[in-house]
Amino acid sequence: LRRHAAGTGTDRRQQIAQCLYVDMRRDEIGGGVEEIFQRRHFARLHQAEMRYRMLFNICAAAILIVDADSPRIVATNPAAGRLLETPSQKLVNRTFPRGLSATAAEEVEELLLRVRAAGTAEDITVRNDNDAVLQPTATLIRREDGTYFLVRIITPGGEMADTSNQKVLQVVGKSPDSFIVTDAAGIVLAANKAFL
Repeated sequence: LRRHAAGTGTDRRQQIAQCLYVDMRRDEIGGGVEEIFQRRHFARLHQAEMRYRMLFNICAAAILIVDADSPRIVATNPAAGRLLETPSQKLVNRTFPRGLSATAAEEVEELLLRVRAAGTAEDITVRNDNDAVLQPTATLIRREDGTYFLVRIITPGGEMADTSNQKVLQVVGKSPDSFIVTDAAGIVLAANKAFL
């Protein structure tokens, strides 16, 4: 009986040691799986961000993201730099509107005030000093870190806009993300395979 008890004690210690070893391995393996999952998730987010950044950069419309409280320019695309005749990197952290005639800047400021108050505003058309016709629109974006305006300024017509639109549609068509293209009235003009 004593021998059986001793044997059982030894067996039990071995079983406990094996269980501890298995639990430790499970934690190591589980930690590894979680780390792999996090890396894959980060990679997918990074790829999606790169796709949106590419669309942002090839868009023919001038796009500016403006802090609604300051109004400091947070980000711009290359088209905004061309339109406002300042490299897009130099526009960041400057106040908006800039690069527009005094009259056009006043009208854009009023547009932003209406969007801030009502959440939306009718589209406007302004003329710059060089008599260029501009059509700015603004959308209010609320995020955890603040409120921003997404300002889009287009110059009606133009071959460059058509070329850029074709590039955007090509990128959107091949994207794994769902996309639809609508007109100003919200009528769907195109949708990619991922959306369908």
